[in-house]
Amino acid sequence: MKLQIRTRLSVMMFLEYFIWGAWYVTLGTWLSRPLHFTGQQIGLAAGATSVGAILAPFFVGLIADRLFATQKVLSLLHILGAALLLAASVQNSFGVFYSLILLYSFCLIRWRSGRCRIQRGSSERSECLVRVGGSSPGC
Repeated sequence: MKLQIRTRLSVMMFLEYFIWGAWYVTLGTWLSRPLHFTGQQIGLAAGATSVGAILAPFFVGLIADRLFATQKVLSLLHILGAALLLAASVQNSFGVFYSLILLYSFCLIRWRSGRCRIQRGSSERSECLVRVGGSSPGC
């Protein structure tokens, strides 16, 4: 794998986990204090990523992987995910907030597995260097 591609993939992976860590870690505090959501609602919001991990391959994976290039799907999911997080950040109603976070989870889990597919065309050593650069435990 060329150094430029490896560097770009490493930066992309780092930013993916950086963004996820920036909002997911503080989610419970933000939902409980300013928005006054219940503990059950906070648990549902935190568990949305698990639901996304289970359902995303069926909805996004089966259709998108066969009809479009992985790079284009990843680009679209990153942009859509950013818009969904922005929309979720201004919600006061749990129903709308949960729907947006659940949709974001579909995007999040799908681009994480799609990124791994892009790397499969390269050698195992190159993939390892990209993962280390992005702080990813693996695909």
